Amino acid sequence: MTTIETLELTKQTIRQMLATKPVASFTLGKKVRFGLERFVCKEVKGVVPRFGALVIGVQFSGAHIKTFSSLGIEDKSSTSMVSIFPTDTEISFSMLGDVDFALIEIVPGSSELANKLYQMAKSLVAVMMVGDALLDTLIRQLLLIAENQNKQDEEYIDALLHTIMLHTERLLQKQKNNRFTSNSLQLNRIRTCVEYIHQHLQEPLSVQLLAQHLDVSESYFRKIFSDVMGKTVHQFILQTRLNRARELLIHSALTISQIAGNLGFSSQSHLTTQFAKAYEVTPAQYRKKIR
Repeated sequence: MTTIETLELTKQTIRQMLATKPVASFTLGKKVRFGLERFVCKEVKGVVPRFGALVIGVQFSGAHIKTFSSLGIEDKSSTSMVSIFPTDTEISFSMLGDVDFALIEIVPGSSELANKLYQMAKSLVAVMMVGDALLDTLIRQLLLIAENQNKQDEEYIDALLHTIMLHTERLLQKQKNNRFTSNSLQLNRIRTCVEYIHQHLQEPLSVQLLAQHLDVSESYFRKIFSDVMGKTVHQFILQTRLNRARELLIHSALTISQIAGNLGFSSQSHLTTQFAKAYEVTPAQYRKKIR
């Protein structure tokens, strides 16, 4: 079976599993062909089969997704959580309401690194869920590029996928070395904090407030947050607000001033400064370019 045939079979399996079609589906990559799909699902239960590809997901918004392995390992995904699926173990899942998420499908045989990742994922006995701001941002960026259908971005798409694969290798290696466990106390604490951040973007969010929310000291909170998320608390909050700003610029009719106010920026100029620093265009230029 060719790489493309395996990729299409994986996509079909996912659609049968979710009992729905994706709201967006792309086959991308010049050096390594891969699938990128976005789903908006209502409450659904099912079984994740053994895929013929490495599947990585990121949840954008919505209800929790619970997973249960045959070994009795239970975990729960929420907004901005990244899930790496086992390639040799069936997993039961339950979506507890409407969920918006994206999946990347990378077929072994397309590159040596793809082969390595597929084999490493065979050692997983449950869905590996991580709060990883880098993967979250990279996958969102891939979707934006794909939706613009700009063929001139092929080299950039390849570079983004390569970074995703390298970072996934790092996460899987940590799992293998037992330095990271998906159901660890730290991850559960930080997951609660991430949910709180997403639900209160309009409000002031300080380290002191978030540490109190978890009933831990500020210094300990800073440490466990950066260990799990790979970014400081401030960096994550800012990136989350900017990600949400991009979505509102595309999918809403709100003015830039209204978006700034809704996302906790002190002013429109504050949003514009931070947005331009992160994406090298102003919000107004970004909205014009996308539309």
